[in-house]
Amino acid sequence: MNATIKDVAKLAGVSVATVSRVLNSSASVSEDTAKQVNYAIDSLGYKPNFLGRNLRKCQTYVILAIIPSTEQTYYSEILHGMQNKASEFGYDILMSTSHSHEETELRLLNMLENRTVDAAILMGTKLNAEKLNEISEKANIALCCEHVEGANILSVGIDNEKASYDAINYFIKKGHKNIAMVSTDVRSSSSVLRENGYFKALAENNIEFKPEYLYQGSYDYQNGGYALEGFYKLEEKPTAIFAVSDLIAV
Repeated sequence: MNATIKDVAKLAGVSVATVSRVLNSSASVSEDTAKQVNYAIDSLGYKPNFLGRNLRKCQTYVILAIIPSTEQTYYSEILHGMQNKASEFGYDILMSTSHSHEETELRLLNMLENRTVDAAILMGTKLNAEKLNEISEKANIALCCEHVEGANILSVGIDNEKASYDAINYFIKKGHKNIAMVSTDVRSSSSVLRENGYFKALAENNIEFKPEYLYQGSYDYQNGGYALEGFYKLEEKPTAIFAVSDLIAV
């Protein structure tokens, strides 16, 4: 039979409560007592029921990260950073994909309600500000990469307008004036802000915006190809192209 916490307590010569405190890394246990308990655990091959313990504590030490797609390779770098930081605090990251479906997001976020995870991070969401604020009143959630206007929750990202503005100015300094942009018809905050940076840079450099130089499609890999086909058909072709994502640029 598997060893129990009572078996560990008996071998170590301590109470069950003391064994529990050692398992929870409590500072109230002396170093010598902790060594006795850990020796008993190793000797008996005791395996604590962490799931039961976590449910009793209402804490799972797991954070859910929801990504809209596995096609965007840069998500892996972000997830890697999340895991590195989470592990410093004894947490793990559980990744799942929503495929940009609102129903899937809500189903995954139910893991907060049934205490399967302690918190959730959404990297691009279909949920509106009202729904996000409603969820945040009962659970710990945050946004990463994409901000939702009106959502009163933690949002981590970059200055998308400034990033785009800098990229277009780089082209202009290289002597380009016919600058095209491949954006998306998915009106995410990052796409809109990057378009704003594009318009701002052109205006400040007295370069006329040409509607035919702005292509809006999906975030899919093929979108870059469709955009280029359209630009090649123009009489005055662009000499530089700014894409809102790596996948489209490829």
